[in-house]
Amino acid sequence: MKTLFVAGLLAVSGIATAQSEISPYKPGVTPEGAVYFLPKTALRIVIQIEKTTYTPGEFSKYAERYLRLNNVVQEPTVSYRITDTQLTTLGMADAKKAYAVKFDPKSVAANVALADDGRLLAINTDATQEKEPAPFVPYKKKPTEDPKKLLSAD
Repeated sequence: MKTLFVAGLLAVSGIATAQSEISPYKPGVTPEGAVYFLPKTALRIVIQIEKTTYTPGEFSKYAERYLRLNNVVQEPTVSYRITDTQLTTLGMADAKKAYAVKFDPKSVAANVALADDGRLLAINTDATQEKEPAPFVPYKKKPTEDPKKLLSAD
């Protein structure tokens, strides 16, 4: 019975030594391994705002007399309006949680994918890269016609 128990302990200890060793990061401790940071979640908030600028025209002061419009504003105004919001999550390297993994030379478990900032992306599989949001391209304004061109001699 004792020999069976001792054989079981030896088998378990043999399996445990075949695994990769992971330890908290200390510079220079593991030269044959990979140093990585655990990711932490950050929020990316994108707010699209429309700016409207009103500049009264040259003939706005005559609108009441000739066009019978009472609500023509005589001062320039600027207004803003939120047209779209987007909230996405992204991973960032957590500098407080850095680790080094020492690979077992007999093991094939050495495929570690890291991001450019040292973040751990995947182990033994291909990592999918996060897509950056497309930059905003403002709408091109049509050139306005010269209002004086529409005036007649009258």
